[in-house]
Amino acid sequence: MNTIIRVEVQDQSVLMVNNPTLATGDYNSVCVDFQFLNNHWDGYTKVAVFTNGSLKQASWLENEVQESDYIANRAYVPSAILGEKGYFFLGVCGIKSTLDSVAIDITEANFLEQFENATEVKTSELIPVKLVDGAIVRDSDIIPAGSEPSDIWEQMVASIDTILQTLPNRVTEFSNLVNEMKAEIGQMGDTDSIDSICKQLL
Repeated sequence: MNTIIRVEVQDQSVLMVNNPTLATGDYNSVCVDFQFLNNHWDGYTKVAVFTNGSLKQASWLENEVQESDYIANRAYVPSAILGEKGYFFLGVCGIKSTLDSVAIDITEANFLEQFENATEVKTSELIPVKLVDGAIVRDSDIIPAGSEPSDIWEQMVASIDTILQTLPNRVTEFSNLVNEMKAEIGQMGDTDSIDSICKQLL
């Protein structure tokens, strides 16, 4: 079942009616149902517009869909827009195109071409939609049982081995350093206190 964002469009204002949780990684499963509340958009061929700041994409608005309590035009959110957590923005754009006062049939295939020759363009505001981290799993994320560990894991193990191998030498060096300090500071007296501190350090 699709996750549905329901919005109402009043002229150029867009209001989100519900607030579903949306997660990164969804593909062809998040859609927006646009309800046009007045006749401001009558006669326009419309597309939904989505942007995340670095990318802007449009999705074709399907013919009216009937839900239990409303009728709307539906568009699917492109998967590229759902790639990173944060916020993306949605809105709607419509065009009218005529040739010799005859309305041109605008389809998904010729929308961009007719947009260049549009006699009217209408856009809505963009509203923000929150996107959280998703539990997406790709082939690259899965390590089958019994498979070789990844390069990163091998590097971590190698680093730990190096530390363990050099640790005795480091302890010996530290012990020698403490003894040298003890000999030098011992000339100042109170060797019992110095012995106590050194034992705690070791």
